[in-house]
This record gives sequence, C-alpha cells and structure tokens, in this order.
Amino acid sequence: MARITIDGVWRGTLAETRAHFAAFATLTAAFIFLPALLLGAAAPTMPVVAITPTTMPSFPAWFWPAVLLIVALQSVGMLTIVAIAGDATRSPQETVGQTLTRVLPGVLRYLGALLVLFIGYLLIAIPIGLVLELLFAGMGAVGVRSSAASGTGAVLLALLVILPLLLWVGARLSPMVGVFSVEGPLPIRGIRRAWALSSGAGWRIVLVIIVFTLAVLVVLLVTQGLAAALGVAATLAGAHSISGIAFVVVSAVLNALISILFTVALGVIYRQLREGEAG
Repeated sequence: MARITIDGVWRGTLAETRAHFAAFATLTAAFIFLPALLLGAAAPTMPVVAITPTTMPSFPAWFWPAVLLIVALQSVGMLTIVAIAGDATRSPQETVGQTLTRVLPGVLRYLGALLVLFIGYLLIAIPIGLVLELLFAGMGAVGVRSSAASGTGAVLLALLVILPLLLWVGARLSPMVGVFSVEGPLPIRGIRRAWALSSGAGWRIVLVIIVFTLAVLVVLLVTQGLAAALGVAATLAGAHSISGIAFVVVSAVLNALISILFTVALGVIYRQLREGEAG
C-alpha cells in the first residue's frame, strides 16, 4: 500500500530543498526560467484582442521549434531535480552533472509520453465537446426557457463532474516524472507504470497537492504583500524605479522558489510511493 501523507511530503520536500538548494536553484535558473525568459524577450508581442481566425497572431518560423526546444530543456531540468529528490538509490557521490546525463534518455521518453497523453486527451475531449454542442443546440431548438442560464448551469454541472475527475487522473499520473527520471521506461510503459504505482493513492495525492498549494499560496500572498508595502513606501519616498525593480525581483525569486518546491514535491511523492510499494 502506498504511504502518502501531507506531513511526509511537506517535510520531505523541505528537507530535500535544504539539502540540495544550490543544485536545484541552478537547474531551475538554467533549464526552466532562462530559456522561457529568452523566448519571452524574443517573441512578438501578443495583441490585446479576442483571438479569432481573423485576428490570430502570426509567429515567425522559428517560434514553435523554439517552444519545443524550451519544453525539452525544461523537462531536462525538472527530471534532474526529481531524480535528485526522489531516487532513493542515488549515490551521495554522484554529481549533478552525472545525474543530468543519466536522466537524458528518460527525458525523450517523457516527452513521448506527454505526446501520447495529448493525443489521448484529444480523442476524448473532441467527442465530448461535440456532444455538449449538440446538446446545447437541441436545447435551443426545443425552446428551453432561459437558454443562456440553462447553458451556464449545464457548463457548471459538467465542470463539477469533470474537474474532480481531471484532478484524480492528474494525481494518478503525477509519479510519471519520477518514473521517467529514475526508471526510464518507454513512453506507454512509463504511463502504465505511473498509473500502477499510484494505485489506491489517487485521492490522497489530490489532497496532498491541494493542501501543499494552499500553504504555498499563503506564503506567496504574505511575501508579495510585504514586497508591495515596501514598494509603496519606496514610492512615497520618491524612489519610483527602485520600488518597481524590487517588486519584480521579489516576484521572480518567489516564482523560482515555488517552482523548486513543487518539482521537489513530485520527487518526494514518487519516492514515498516506491517505498510503500517495497514495504
């Protein structure tokens, strides 16, 4: 039986982050934030209009290959962090570079698994969307009263049914990052392995993720509130540029820290599931 607890994930995440913070911060900066920052700086400005087939922004030929490259680089960073935090068999003498080299084959297979899941999502979502569209069209054809209100109610009802299901499926697949970073199976085999590894623990993982997210959000709101207050004080003192820079820097540091914590948490969840499987 998988042993997943909120306290265990939280304590494990903090312990791993303290033990390897320099490595995690370097990997996050080099493979996650820097590539995205470079793409954001080079990408064309998005128009602030409703996107329709006639107003769809045009991108240069290099843009989408660059997006795929950044996804690959971010996957390298994420899987390396998860391998450091979640691989109980990793030698203390193994360097970060050695771990990164070890997970590279798993990165390609992880990207293949994401493609398989995306295709599966389309195969499920498109028929459901067509059914809902036909349902709404039928409601209008028979003259259902307050069609707008009825349609809104139907959408809300669908969300109430679909959202918990999506959370549960996401929780069941959450060990996938650890599976590919540590075990490195082929894409479909890795999806099956992650699903089997989280058997019986889906809702507990959902609860852990929700509580973990709420705790991080509280810290984020308090810290950003303090940063905003300091910014207001600096503005009142006449240091307008300093207040803006300070807020941007604090926000960037917080975003980086949150990214590290959530990635490490995935590694800790994977390790606890493996320990529960062995025990």
